[in-house]
Order: sequence, then C-alpha cells, then structure tokens
Amino acid sequence: MKYLSLFVLTVLFFVSLPTNALSSDTTLTYTKDIKPIFKNRCSVCHDYMASDKNWQDYDAAFAKRQLIKTRVFVEKSMPAAGMPIDDAERKEIADWVDSGAKK
Repeated sequence: MKYLSLFVLTVLFFVSLPTNALSSDTTLTYTKDIKPIFKNRCSVCHDYMASDKNWQDYDAAFAKRQLIKTRVFVEKSMPAAGMPIDDAERKEIADWVDSGAKK
C-alpha cells in the first residue's frame, strides 16, 4: 500500500506540471523565439524594406547575428526607435546567438 501511494503521488505530481516543464527542449530558435521579438521590437526599421538589415529574414539576421548581439545586448543601443526591448528579450537574443543561432 505504501508503494502504491508513492506511485500515485508521483503520477499526480507529473500530471500537474505544465507541459513545457516536462519538455527537455529549451533550444532557442529564430522561428519560435527570436523572430517574434524582431517583429514586435525591430520591424519599424528592420523589415523587408531594409535590404541586408531585414531581421524578418533568417538569412539576413543570421549573417549579422554578432552585430545584432552587440547592438542589442552589449551596447543596448538598439532599438533606436519602436518598442523598447526588456532585459529578458535582450538576453534571449544574446543566448540565441551564443547557442549557434538556429533557425
């Protein structure tokens, strides 16, 4: 009976966790995590009209990832216009770059 109670409590514990708490995939990706930040915070200046600085395009953002990290996270000089980025979003961008800037 003691082991059955422990088993039931263990099952209830895991069932009550949020779904993302059970996920081991915490990899930041451009599509899932970074593009929404760029769209909400940077698209005033960095959209399809900005040619090589279109952060809505993965290839353009990937090519400039170190510059983006420096301007957003290190210098905190971006965004110059539009919606401000909070420290958590700045860190997320830096972590994305540091982890390989996956798509």
